[in-house]
Amino acid sequence: MGVTIYRASGSQTYTYRQYTLQSIPDIYTMYNSPLPLDLLPNTAFPLPSSSLPASPTIATSSKSRSTMRLNYPEEIDLGTFIVERWKQAGVGHVFGVPGDFNLGFLDYIEEDPQIEWVGTASELGAGYAVDGYARVKGGLGVLVTTYGVGETSTYNPICGMQSERIPCLHLVGLPSTQAFKQGKLLHHTLGDGDLGVFVGMSKAVGGGSAVGVIGLGSDGFEEEGWTETVDRVMRVAMAERRPVYLGLPQDLVSRKVSSRSLYTPLGEPASNDIENQAADELANRIVDKIRSVNRPIVIGDFYAQRFGFGEQMRGLCDALGIRYFGRYSARAMLDEQTRLYGGIYSGKTTDQAAKLEVETADMCLIVGRMDSDLNTGMFTAKLPFDTVSINLDDTVFDGETYKSIGMVVLLPRLTVLARKTRPNAWDEKIMFEPRSAMEELGMNVGNDKLDHEKFWGRMQKFFRDDDVIFSDVGTSSMGIVNVTLPTRARVHFQHLWASIGWSGGAVLGGALAARETPDHTGNPPRTIVFIGDGALQMTLQEIGSIIRNRLPVYFFINNNNGYEIERQIHGPTAKYNDIQTYDHHLMIRALAGPLYDEFCVTHKVKTQQELDTLLQDPEFHTPGKFRMIEFCLPQGDAPRALKLLQGGFNVPDRVKVKIPSRPMTPVSISTRIPSRPSTPVSALRKERPIGPFTPEPRGMAF
Repeated sequence: MGVTIYRASGSQTYTYRQYTLQSIPDIYTMYNSPLPLDLLPNTAFPLPSSSLPASPTIATSSKSRSTMRLNYPEEIDLGTFIVERWKQAGVGHVFGVPGDFNLGFLDYIEEDPQIEWVGTASELGAGYAVDGYARVKGGLGVLVTTYGVGETSTYNPICGMQSERIPCLHLVGLPSTQAFKQGKLLHHTLGDGDLGVFVGMSKAVGGGSAVGVIGLGSDGFEEEGWTETVDRVMRVAMAERRPVYLGLPQDLVSRKVSSRSLYTPLGEPASNDIENQAADELANRIVDKIRSVNRPIVIGDFYAQRFGFGEQMRGLCDALGIRYFGRYSARAMLDEQTRLYGGIYSGKTTDQAAKLEVETADMCLIVGRMDSDLNTGMFTAKLPFDTVSINLDDTVFDGETYKSIGMVVLLPRLTVLARKTRPNAWDEKIMFEPRSAMEELGMNVGNDKLDHEKFWGRMQKFFRDDDVIFSDVGTSSMGIVNVTLPTRARVHFQHLWASIGWSGGAVLGGALAARETPDHTGNPPRTIVFIGDGALQMTLQEIGSIIRNRLPVYFFINNNNGYEIERQIHGPTAKYNDIQTYDHHLMIRALAGPLYDEFCVTHKVKTQQELDTLLQDPEFHTPGKFRMIEFCLPQGDAPRALKLLQGGFNVPDRVKVKIPSRPMTPVSISTRIPSRPSTPVSALRKERPIGPFTPEPRGMAF
């Protein structure tokens, strides 16, 4: 019988022991205990299908076929160690592009039946796919690329994950340790013999969170063992929810390492009795304040969602019984179908009823605060004067900052206290019912051309419980912002990094993560993406990857003939906002190849009636196929939220300069370029040692 023992610390749960026991009486307390004597040798068993909530730390995989071995030989290959650690962290799919320096390691993924390799059309698409996968799973994503040309192609998605706080382990297959030490002139290099330059770049791109290069020293960890390097960077990725870099020289993949640490969880936060006592006192003061005012509100924000506090936030709002709102960056973290839900508050882009209610509240409790430009309606948000901010690592209450008392320790305490002392008649203090304008627009039937309001009104009726929705930055993300979502539906978009085309790759990873995490009916939830025609041209190759993996995605393409968000910001008729028009239906046929007829369906809608007919067709809702829906909207049309932001992007008007009637006297510039003899690699070696962690005299020190 398979049994998983969990160990809890605060709001975080960790897989502590997993055993196969011979009988039910054998279930006993194993907290900090050695392996039981009756453990069946060399046994594997499936992990539970719904094991852990999203957490900033290690979580088990929910794939029904994913297993975790109970014991290992004393020594195993380094490649095996890395893959086993990934499986313990709940990773079921690994994304990337093969290259000569990572091929040896990819064999270990290929040979393991509990983890799948997902090859993508480009490293850009792979990085976006990891982003989407980690968001939907609420845990670690893994990206594998090759040295130089592969890793540098991921800088855009890596920056996005750094900005958006997405946990990712980026494993890069490196040349051999001998090549590093000798400074050999290899392909995929800059031709100067410095093989470590890309490690420094990756550290800068990843914000310096964690860099590890096995066998070559790791930025102050030169004496660290190989398995310790793996564990260190994984801890940082999961605890801080950031991308980290793990360099793996090709000659070390099959080297033997100790398996001992595989029996130990990757780490737990230490408990501090003094901080816990202070947290108890602060929680009491916050609840007392909420009870003392007439109209308090709660706002769930970016960091609460990113660090997996959705369940805790929903529990807190239910316990308090007061009005709550979301923010643009934390869509659908809270249940949007209850009477207590007030809508999305993001400054001037907010529905007027919700805006008035937030800005006139007596007190605001905001959790996971992120005051970025798009999150605040270009800094137009006006929270009540009496605002309590519970942040990731601290809390601001009555103008005082309480260090080390953040969401992890405070949210559970607030929930318990609120349930004990819940005030009466909170419902009487609700000023407005949740926004229903989008639903009313959905009832408007006609054969007129579609526009954003009519389209999104209908989408509100199309969405259902547990949907996994991706929306690209621009008209798609601004259009969905005021759609009220069903219970448990989740929408993902890249609000801070805001790279167009992101969703075209992210939906690949998201759909695979959805396959690993069945909904409340036991089936994979629907995966839906909305992307503009311009953004699509950045990542359309990954449609082929989606189809190759037979992922039944609803792929909505907004055809408005160009970069509409840029037109709304500046240059509505400028040629630089135009794009080449694609035949999206032929595009799907080309990308699907032999799978088109059996797996793909395409649609094109231009009017309200055509969209209504499609949405009412039972066949359209039949699962199991990739469906592309091209919806045509007028050039110049934009969602209301985007129109309200006009002027907030601060694009300067063109300044016209009068050209003088006679040419200006040119400044004398010497055109002679001093000759510089080429320096052979051998001379470079004499000038400076070669290695990934040697300061570069003419460039970046890492």
